Amino acid sequence: QGLTLLSKDRLIDEIDGLDYATGYITTVKGKIFVSYKKEGGKTEFTVSLPENTTAEFVYGDFTKSLESGVSCFVL
Repeated sequence: QGLTLLSKDRLIDEIDGLDYATGYITTVKGKIFVSYKKEGGKTEFTVSLPENTTAEFVYGDFTKSLESGVSCFVL
């Protein structure tokens, strides 16, 4: 499974085999931060988008529309 974050910019991060990762990409609107942590058979994701930015988070069959600010969820 991979993580795909789409907005005007596209960030794709493959996470197989890693229990934890964090990173960011700098865009014209600001930094987009993404982190995840695998624990107890679940994965906790945190995504931070700059102001006036929307994105789509896709992980396997799960899709979530995101808006500016910090979004956290567990899958």
